[in-house]
Amino acid sequence: PVLRESGVQFVLAGHNHFYARMKPIGHVEHIISGGGGRHLSRPEPDGCTEAVRETFHFTAYEVLPDAVRMFAVGEDGKVFDEATIDRAYLDAAETGCAAAQ
Repeated sequence: PVLRESGVQFVLAGHNHFYARMKPIGHVEHIISGGGGRHLSRPEPDGCTEAVRETFHFTAYEVLPDAVRMFAVGEDGKVFDEATIDRAYLDAAETGCAAAQ
């Protein structure tokens, strides 16, 4: 609740050694991007995950006035996940992960 009350729309984390884009929870998008080096961990997808991958990667973001476009790029240089995060996306996915709300 503190994230939503503070107007936070994105949480970007990187400690876990895998990629995961979660369904928005409470109008907040959560992305884990930890595939930059060392060993990889196997992500455990559940009802709250939108996309997961055990791969070396990086993420890139295009910040627009009313949206953020994100891209996850694998070590082969190919985009393996992308999304446009805007108010409609955050609002529509509000009930997508009821277990975590």
